[in-house]
Amino acid sequence: MMNVLMQGCLILGIGVGALRIQKSMSSTAVEAPTHHVGQDDFILLQYGKVGSSTLRDSFADYFYGKDAKDFLKSVPFAWKRMSNYPREVMTHEADIAKDKLEHSGSEPWILTVTRNRFHRDISAYFQNVGNWKTKEQVLTMPISELHEDFRTKYHGDVSLPTSDNPHKWFQTEFQKAVGFNIVDHAGDFKDGSLYVERNFSGRLVHTVLIRFEDMQRWDLILGKYFPGFQVGDAKPKNIGDEKWYAARYEEFLNTYKFSESEIDLLCGGDTFKFYTKEEVQAMAPQCDKSLSGSPKPMLKQDSRYLVSNTNTSSLVLHDFFTGRGSGSLTEYNVWS
Repeated sequence: MMNVLMQGCLILGIGVGALRIQKSMSSTAVEAPTHHVGQDDFILLQYGKVGSSTLRDSFADYFYGKDAKDFLKSVPFAWKRMSNYPREVMTHEADIAKDKLEHSGSEPWILTVTRNRFHRDISAYFQNVGNWKTKEQVLTMPISELHEDFRTKYHGDVSLPTSDNPHKWFQTEFQKAVGFNIVDHAGDFKDGSLYVERNFSGRLVHTVLIRFEDMQRWDLILGKYFPGFQVGDAKPKNIGDEKWYAARYEEFLNTYKFSESEIDLLCGGDTFKFYTKEEVQAMAPQCDKSLSGSPKPMLKQDSRYLVSNTNTSSLVLHDFFTGRGSGSLTEYNVWS
C-alpha cells in the first residue's frame, strides 16, 4: 500500500499523464491536454508566498521568450478589474480572476498553488510586517512581542478567511473565481498536480493545482500542460534570507510555538487536503495528535521541500539551495 501511495502522490517518478476530471465530474485517467501559447488565456491565481514570483517570471519566459524586452519580463499583475485584460494575468484576487474568466477567449487556463501553512504564514507575516511596524521596531523589539503580533494578525480572527489569511481559501476565494470547490477533487491529485476541466460562462476552463513543496519538479510537472516550460532560475525569488529581516526571521522560526488552537486551525484548513497522510506527518507532525504531544517550535527539522528517496517507503527532506538530500527528517533550509 505504501508503494502505491508513494508512486501516486509523491514527487517520485512523475509520469507524462495527468488525471483529467471530465465535465460529468467522473474521474478518468487520460493524457493531459496542453495550453496553446498565443491562443489560450492564462490566469495565475493563488494566495501569496507560494512561489508566485518564481512562477510569474518563469511564465514570462515561457509566454514572451527569454529574449523579450525588460517591460515584458513579467506576467502582468492585475490588482483591479480591467476593461481589456492581457491574455496572461497573475492575481491574488478572486473577483479579478472571475472577471477575467468571463471575458476570456477560447479555453482559458487557471494555475493555482498550495503550500504548508505553518511555513507560509510566517513567511507572509515577515514580508508584510513593514506595513505596520518600522524596521527598527522589528529588529529590536522582544521576540515574544513579534510572536504575539503574528498570532493576532494571522490566526486571531478565524471567522472570515481572506487572501492574506486563507484558512479555507480554496473553498471560499478560489471557488468564488472558478465556480466549483476544487477540494472535492483533492483525492485525485496525482503525479504532482491536479487537473480539473469544467464549463464556465459557456467556455471550457482548464484548472491546474500544484504544490509549493514540489518546486524541484515544477519543470516536469508543469511541462505536461505547458510544453517546454522551465523554472527560470535555480534559486527561488522573493525569499527571506535576502531581506532586511533575515536574522529576525530565523530567530522567529526557532522560537515560535504554535498554540493548540493554531495547530487545529492550520491542520484543519483546506491546503493540507492535497497531501498524503505521510507527507503531512513529515511536514507538520503536529497535525497528528498521536505524534505531536505538546506544541512544538517551528524548527529547521520541519519539512519545506519534499523529494523522493531511493527507498520508496520513506520520505526525505531536501535543501533546495545546496541540492543536498539528507536521507532523514533532519536537514533542510527554512528560507522562503
